[in-house]
Amino acid sequence: MNWCMMPLSATGAVGEWLANRPLNMQGNTMDGVNILLVITPPPDVLAAADRVVHLPDEATGQELVAIIGRELTISGNVIITGTADQFSLAYQRWEWWAWCAPYAYESDTDSLFLELLNSSPLPDGITRMQAREFIKRVISDAG
Repeated sequence: MNWCMMPLSATGAVGEWLANRPLNMQGNTMDGVNILLVITPPPDVLAAADRVVHLPDEATGQELVAIIGRELTISGNVIITGTADQFSLAYQRWEWWAWCAPYAYESDTDSLFLELLNSSPLPDGITRMQAREFIKRVISDAG
């Protein structure tokens, strides 16, 4: 079974499906603007999306974060599908946590955020929002 990620701001048929999904499918909104669900929309909703991106089987964790990040920075109703293993692999990357930093950590002095800074190539002393913007630039430049 594939999972999917999409913007919380989805409109049209995609937004309607998202708003009316089963109540037991709350999803993960770790970055505050997108949602990861353990289900995928039916074919008619996928057909109504601006873009449907299927994560490649052979991608590394870093490549998955880059693909997901690039697609989510482009406006529109995008639906990204992949396996649980692919999304889990992306979630294990420091880049993912930098992307979600403003929402995943309580403050710029949160011990887990400081641990992220120490274990990644992020510049010392940056804020959670700067970490998010840093990784967004890296992803945009790589595309």
